[in-house]
Amino acid sequence: FQLLFSSGLTMDNELSDDESEYSSEYETDEEGDEYTDDTDESVSPMPSPRGIEVDNLSGDKNGSGKRQVSWSMGDLVEEEEQTPMEIMSHGIKHMQNTIRQKNAALSELTQTNKTLRTKNETLQKRNDSLERTLNITENNLIAATRAKNRLFFLMGATVTVMIAVGIFSFLK
Repeated sequence: FQLLFSSGLTMDNELSDDESEYSSEYETDEEGDEYTDDTDESVSPMPSPRGIEVDNLSGDKNGSGKRQVSWSMGDLVEEEEQTPMEIMSHGIKHMQNTIRQKNAALSELTQTNKTLRTKNETLQKRNDSLERTLNITENNLIAATRAKNRLFFLMGATVTVMIAVGIFSFLK
């Protein structure tokens, strides 16, 4: 990357016209030998006129995933944005809290369900008891009605016999 700016190459990897002499002078000295310099001053990175943004969804070259803006006076400036791992961690914590809340609600519903089952069993026992009492009362009522009907039949038969006896005794 440093050679890209220092050798005068454009983004299309071609030499620009006005810098072709510079790059040939830079790469070789007057005798045509390769230029070697132990100091890095001649090959220092040049600051970019505008920042390059890397979207945090697509990631960046070094794999941190953070959104980066390069560079301000040669330094890499990282903005305070969340990495995908931080976003996932936050999402997991949110889901854990949601699960805890739903578990608490489920626990309450389970307790309410147990209470309702107990009340239902009590009411079912009471209902069974009342049903037995009702059946006994109904059977007693049926028996009393039958006894009453027999009594009326006997009373009617008795009256009929008495009238018949009275008529026969009058006719004799």
